[in-house]
Amino acid sequence: MQNKNLKTYIFTAFLFIAFAGLIYLFPYSGDDWAWGCQIGIDRLKSLFEGYNGRYAGNLLVIALTRSELLNMLVTGASLVCVCLFPKLYASSGSFMTYAFGTVLFLIIPKEILVQSVVWTSGFSNYIPPVLLTVLYFIAVKNIFENDEPEYKPYLPVAAAFIGFVSALFMENVTLYNVAASALIVFYVFLRFRKVYLVHVLHFFGCVAGAFLMFTNSAYGFIAKGNDFYRTTALESGVAKTIIENTKEIFEQFFCRNVTALTVVSVLLAVLCFTFSASAEKRKHKYIAFAALSVNAFALGVLYFKNRFEYWELFIESEKSGLITVAFFTVVSALWFAAAVVIMLICIDCRKTRDKTLLLMLSIPVLIAPLVVVTPIGPRCFFPPYLMLSGVSVMLLSYLQGRLKLSRDAEKGIAVSMVSVSLASIVFLFSIYSVIHNYDVKRNDYVKKQLDSGFKKVIVYYLPYSSYVWNGDPDSEPWDDRYKRFYGIDEDVSFKFILRENFDDFARNFTGE
Repeated sequence: MQNKNLKTYIFTAFLFIAFAGLIYLFPYSGDDWAWGCQIGIDRLKSLFEGYNGRYAGNLLVIALTRSELLNMLVTGASLVCVCLFPKLYASSGSFMTYAFGTVLFLIIPKEILVQSVVWTSGFSNYIPPVLLTVLYFIAVKNIFENDEPEYKPYLPVAAAFIGFVSALFMENVTLYNVAASALIVFYVFLRFRKVYLVHVLHFFGCVAGAFLMFTNSAYGFIAKGNDFYRTTALESGVAKTIIENTKEIFEQFFCRNVTALTVVSVLLAVLCFTFSASAEKRKHKYIAFAALSVNAFALGVLYFKNRFEYWELFIESEKSGLITVAFFTVVSALWFAAAVVIMLICIDCRKTRDKTLLLMLSIPVLIAPLVVVTPIGPRCFFPPYLMLSGVSVMLLSYLQGRLKLSRDAEKGIAVSMVSVSLASIVFLFSIYSVIHNYDVKRNDYVKKQLDSGFKKVIVYYLPYSSYVWNGDPDSEPWDDRYKRFYGIDEDVSFKFILRENFDDFARNFTGE
C-alpha cells in the first residue's frame, strides 16, 4: 500500500511540474488580452451586468491573466485533478487507473485542448465547473454502496458551496448540475427512503447559483436577439441552428474524438467477452453481442469519417448536407446507445453499473443545450469529454477485478501508460516551447519598434498557429485588445509578415 501511495505522490508531483511548465509556455491570446487589460476591470466594475452570468469564471480569468504564477499554479493543479479525479471516483487503489486517466486527458482532441486548456479564457469557464461537479460526485459516491451513507458534519456546507460556485461558470454545466443534483436526491430516496442534508443543500446551491446566473440581463438580451455575440435558435432559425449545431457536435465529440471512443469500445468488447464466459441467460449474451456489433459498426463509420472529413452522402442531391448530418447523427447515437446497453447488461455489480451510468448519461445532458444556442466550439466539449474519461476508468477498474490481473500485468500496463503520457508531454513541450520563444521575441521586437518611435509596427505570425486560439492580433477586435494588454497606443498600426521573413527584418533593425 505504501509503495502504491509513493508512486501516486511522485507521479502527481511530476504531472504538476510538467503541467505548470506547459502553462508557463502557453501564450495569452484572444479574449485573454481583453480580460487582462482595462476591459476586464470595466466589466468587473459593472459586475458583468449585460455581459454574462459567469461570475466565478469571469473573476478567475481576470486573476489568471494578471499573474503568470497564479495561472501556473491554478491551471496546473486543475489539470492534475482532471487526471486524478476519475481514479478517485472509481475508488480504485491501483496506480494503473491513475496513469490511464492521464493518458485519456493527453489524447484529447487538439481543438478541445487548445480552446479549453491552452487558452486561459477557455480554461476559466470550461474546466473548473466540471471538476467541481466530479468533486461532488466523489464526495457522495457512498450513495452507491449497500450501507446507508454517512457524512462528516462539514460536508453539507461544503456541498452547498460547491453547488453554488459550480453554477457560475458555464450555462450548460449549470443546467446539468441542477438536473444531476436532483437526480442524486431522488436516487438516494428510492434506495434508502431517506433524504440527506448534503444532497439537498447541494441541490439548493445549484439552484441558487443558476438563479443568480440567469437573472443577469445578458440572457434577456440573448432571448430578444439583442446580444452582440450570442443567439438562440429562435433568432437564427430553429431548423438551421439545430442542423448546424448537430453537425458541430458530431464533428467535435464523435468524429474528431474517435481515439477516445475506440478506447471505450475496446473496453466494452473485453467486458462483453468477460460477461459471456459466465452469463447464465443466453438471451443476455445475445443482446450484449448484438449491442457490441452495433457499437463496432458505428465506431468503424466514425473512423472512416475521421479519415475522410469530406465524406458526404448523395452528393448530387440538394439535401446532401441534411442527409449527411442526419446519417452521422444516427451513427453517433447508435454508438452511444449500444455502449449503454452493454454496460446495463454486462456490468453485474450494481454499484459499478450505477456509478458508470451516472457519468455516461451525463454526456447527452451536457451536450443537449448546445443544440439550440450559438456560437458553440470545441471548448464546449471538455465537460462531456471528462465524463467519458471517467467512464473509461470505471470500466478499466471493473475489468481489472473481473480479470484478476496479476501484479506484473498491472505494472506492465501502468508503465506503458506512463510512457505514453511522457511521450505526449514531450510532444507538447516541443510545440509550445517554440511558440513561447517566438511570442516573447515578437513582443520584444514590437516594443523596440515602439521605443524607436515607429507608428507602423512589423509583427509576424506565430508558428504552429493552430495550437493557439486567436494568437495573432491581425484583425478586430484582437488587435485593439492586444494593444491594450501591452499598453500600446491605439493609433499604432500593425503590418503582419510571415515569421520566416521577420528574422531578416530583426537583424537589420537591431544591427545584429
